[in-house]
Amino acid sequence: MSGVVLRAAETSDEARLAGALRAYLAELAPYYDDARAAAAEALLPLYFSEPGRLALLFERGGEWIGFALVNDHSFPGAAADRTLAEFTVFPPYRGTLCARAAARALFESRPGRWRLKYADGNERAARFWKKVTAPYSPTERRLGGELRLTFDTTPYGG
Repeated sequence: MSGVVLRAAETSDEARLAGALRAYLAELAPYYDDARAAAAEALLPLYFSEPGRLALLFERGGEWIGFALVNDHSFPGAAADRTLAEFTVFPPYRGTLCARAAARALFESRPGRWRLKYADGNERAARFWKKVTAPYSPTERRLGGELRLTFDTTPYGG
């Protein structure tokens, strides 16, 4: 398919990931306030030191094409094993099925009950996450200007 592989970020990747996170958060500025961006940036070091947090890099052909930040913290009303806190594939790789392949590889590599959220007004995110999560029959909940999805990626019979 797209040849996307997941790799756990190492401490040597932290500075590079911090720059990519800032660029990603700037893209989300039309949907979220500065406080959300500041909180996401402040939490990044914890993904390299705190149990229950994981920074993952997406690569294709040895080239870094995106990242995900995953944790085991729940938001209210959505019991789950993992929360996808941040997810992006860099702009040059969008529209190439890399993002879809990265998301599916992530969910399949860590089966269980997942949660994610995106801003109501972010139509691109809405289209993407509806396509990617459709096989998992997500439940949706609107809260505070966001759409929250909860779904289970555990294979049936597994």
